[in-house]
Amino acid sequence: MVMMKKFFALFLIFTHVFCGQVFSMEMDFPISGLLTVSDEAVKVRAEWQDSWFFCSPFKYNHGLARIAAIFSEISYIDVSGNPDGNILKSTYRNLGVKDSDMEFHYDIDYSLPVYGTNQMAFSIASKEISGPGGRRTLVFLVIRGTPYEASEWISNLDVMDENLSQSYIHDGFSKCVEQIHSSLIYYLLKHRIDPDRTTFFITGHSRGAAASSLMGDKLISEGLFRPENIFVYTFACPNFLQQEEKLDSDKYGFIWNIINAEDAVPSLPPCRGNWHFQKFGRSRTIVNRWNVDKNLYDKIYIPKMNEYYKKFLGREYSPFKNGPFVQTQFSRIVTDSFNTIEDYYKNIFNIPQITKNMVKSIFPKDRETHPGKYVEGENWFLDFLNNITDHSIESISLSLTDMHACEMYLAWILALDEKEVFSELGSYQIVMDGFYECAVFDEDENLVAQILDGAIQYKKISLPVAASPILGKKLAVGLPANEDFKIVIHKQSLAPTVISLQLERYDSNGVLVSTEEKTNVFAHIGMGLEFCGGKVFDSDPKICMEKIHGKELGQYIESGGLEQQEKFFVYPELFFDLDRQMGLGVHVGNPNIYLSLLTVQPLNNFWSVLELSPGVGHQNAVFANIMLDSEIYTRLIYVFPDVKGHGWNFVPSLRFTLSFKPRNYVQFFVAGTFDFHIGGFNDGPFSPQIRDHLGGINLDTPFQIVPSLSFGLKI
Repeated sequence: MVMMKKFFALFLIFTHVFCGQVFSMEMDFPISGLLTVSDEAVKVRAEWQDSWFFCSPFKYNHGLARIAAIFSEISYIDVSGNPDGNILKSTYRNLGVKDSDMEFHYDIDYSLPVYGTNQMAFSIASKEISGPGGRRTLVFLVIRGTPYEASEWISNLDVMDENLSQSYIHDGFSKCVEQIHSSLIYYLLKHRIDPDRTTFFITGHSRGAAASSLMGDKLISEGLFRPENIFVYTFACPNFLQQEEKLDSDKYGFIWNIINAEDAVPSLPPCRGNWHFQKFGRSRTIVNRWNVDKNLYDKIYIPKMNEYYKKFLGREYSPFKNGPFVQTQFSRIVTDSFNTIEDYYKNIFNIPQITKNMVKSIFPKDRETHPGKYVEGENWFLDFLNNITDHSIESISLSLTDMHACEMYLAWILALDEKEVFSELGSYQIVMDGFYECAVFDEDENLVAQILDGAIQYKKISLPVAASPILGKKLAVGLPANEDFKIVIHKQSLAPTVISLQLERYDSNGVLVSTEEKTNVFAHIGMGLEFCGGKVFDSDPKICMEKIHGKELGQYIESGGLEQQEKFFVYPELFFDLDRQMGLGVHVGNPNIYLSLLTVQPLNNFWSVLELSPGVGHQNAVFANIMLDSEIYTRLIYVFPDVKGHGWNFVPSLRFTLSFKPRNYVQFFVAGTFDFHIGGFNDGPFSPQIRDHLGGINLDTPFQIVPSLSFGLKI
């Protein structure tokens, strides 16, 4: 009996070793997809093991993720045009799948009344595998992402159903999954596959990723299949489930979502404010310039990744290098503009339909001429992205393409191992509100961001810091958590100016985790404020201010370019005063010193005088967006002969103006003007026929100061 036990144990060890040798192999996979540029398939080497599917799907498997990324990429090639020699079919064959056990659902008719635009291309295959757990049937389900096809892009936009009622699950995706599920069940029945010994391997990119995740949920919800036998790996999976409570990641731990935080698609529809869209499973974030050591990223990770990317696209990868900042601002705009998803659908401008019409104009109408790759001249949008000559705009267009490309996900997964390719480091944003000057310095004291009068100076923004306007004078400054920054705030105002600050914390995927309470701070011409941000927020997630004065403040003002700006301006103005006079003027110069020219006409005796008043002025901030202008004028006034005191008159004048600036270059103002009346010298302009003044201040005969109050607009 003891000998039998020993023999059986040795047999199991031998079987395990033998199976590991037989079913573990490295092989070349041919790669061609939506954006690949080579006429011939690119060969990449990756490992395959049947034994992976006898392990727990609740533990991430990087080798399996690589195979999933390969399948997701090659699924974009339309197999209907070449049913026998397509790459997807040959890949199944190389993994031991018989032709009779493959099904390709790529022949889609979007005019079908039941599903219409809500269809996806997919393939199903199966093979027998053996391992420590015995023999099982491995079923592949590979779902294609969105091709260059308007119908499927429109389906991506169908978050709600046709009755515009709130949907629990994204309407477009859920209808696609119904069709895929029916085909899968029919396949299992046709091939007589036993549910109790079936393992699923499901994968897809983007639209296909959402369907893959929903299929995983549908299989376990039916009760026929256990989550321990379902392996789901998705890439760039969008949100599809609306639920206020956070999803149980343990329940869906067999679903692995691989996400590029710079990609906007995984963050849509938004999970922010009253938009509560989420996805099943656990998400892992690919490294970017914000979530790993910058030198490691630039000098090691990016070069490794580009070894593959250049093979796929014929050029280097073009990342945004500001982590999830771009997509978080897009989510902010959507949720700030529309309080709920119902508001988005039921707004008077019918934005959903406008968006769908744009999609129809962007993508080619004739699907037969578009087998899956970009063809120059087929539509204006793709030509625009691929033929822009200006380098800076071209870089943006490439980044918009690369952030979501399946080739990008594949290159990262192939180039780096599990310890290198993912990071859990989040980021921070400081929301500022008010009229102020701000400078952001990196660890080497370099200026990386500048804000003047509450407006972003885009030419002074340097990576990795990012900044974006929100509403009114609000703006967000994004800071990575892989390095520290110093932020200095100042305002050259005579009175303390209030500035509102609020700290937002985001996870590695760009999902808003927490928002700190608003902090109101005050700065003026003699006092500034400084605080540290970035990495320091991980240990102390709040804004800790310190006041700065004197020489230290002066150094920051100089190095940050926060001094009174000598920006050239031209301000026309129109005003009316209480003496029933109307005036026009223009101011040319900068806040330190500018030249002015005014002309005034009495409304009670129009064209009784001609006036030209040259002057000089200076502008100071009083408080926030309240400005004080001090101006000196020499009023040259000709009074016509039919008016007492006719002839040329010279009137010295002072004007003090308080201006309110709701926006840059627009000012509403109230002005107090003080004219000097010299009896017997310049009586004409002060005649009751011309000016009903408010009285005067007698200094010493014959001098008198005549005040006036006016209201106007500068543009």
